[in-house]
Amino acid sequence: MDTRLLKTFLLVAQLQNITQAAEKLNFSQPTITAQIQNLEEIFGVLLFERQGKKLIITEAGNELYKYAEHMLAIYNEAQMALASYRKKSAALTLGVSTHIINYLLPPILKKYQSRVPDGSVCVRLFMSTKETLNGLLENQFYIGLVHDKISHEQFEQFKITTEEVIWAGHHDLLAKHKSSNCISDYPFINYTTDTVFRSKFNNLFKEVGCNSTIEYSDTQAVKQAVLNGLGISILPFSLIKEEIADGTLVQITNTPPLFLDIYVLFKRNAVFSPSIYKFLEILSELPTADSKLKAFIDSKKFKKSN
Repeated sequence: MDTRLLKTFLLVAQLQNITQAAEKLNFSQPTITAQIQNLEEIFGVLLFERQGKKLIITEAGNELYKYAEHMLAIYNEAQMALASYRKKSAALTLGVSTHIINYLLPPILKKYQSRVPDGSVCVRLFMSTKETLNGLLENQFYIGLVHDKISHEQFEQFKITTEEVIWAGHHDLLAKHKSSNCISDYPFINYTTDTVFRSKFNNLFKEVGCNSTIEYSDTQAVKQAVLNGLGISILPFSLIKEEIADGTLVQITNTPPLFLDIYVLFKRNAVFSPSIYKFLEILSELPTADSKLKAFIDSKKFKKSN
């Protein structure tokens, strides 16, 4: 049996509301309904009755509730027991919510390779934080890297670093506009509405009078447009620091400072392989990492050793 069905059942029983359960699990309401119906078909009993807008658990549902909790507890115990048999060089799979995080990963992965020489890494890129969360919930991977602060009882989350974002344009374009610090004087290369930059900074774009001429969903595409003098934009400093250093691109000053926090995210009760612990240790060593991440790793190791 798919353990997700039992997890969904327990949450619906606790909340007595399918809509709220769907929001917490990042699933659609029809998906939650289908999972409950699937469980009812498996056991051949009715688990909930609807009274107005409220769901009431049946007597059979109450009986299953006790067993579901016990079954999931045994499942988690089995995971912990078998964790010690996993190879230290097990593949590390990461879920990343944007291209921007990809640009910050190479030095981290280089350090990981030095500590796990025979380990392999798979980085899966998603277009949104929600997609990354769903991947974690479905156990497609165990570690996610996202820009958004998440409030979700199933996840642990720690800030690991902050990315500086700057306003920049091609040297020739700025010279044409006499190096004006007024954003509205320039054509603006914007981000599509489904991107992190647009969702985070759209109100600011409106406040400073950005004159959007082109939109891209990819940070690298925005960079290329800026390099070709099509307009100015905001870009991660780590992505354009070489072009800033050689003068190809110029930072526009007297503009609001912009920063993006980056978080590591994983399921609260996840059982990690040694390779995942190594990766988390490297993240905890970053200068701006939340000190609680190291404390969390140490507490997990202590429990494992006992």
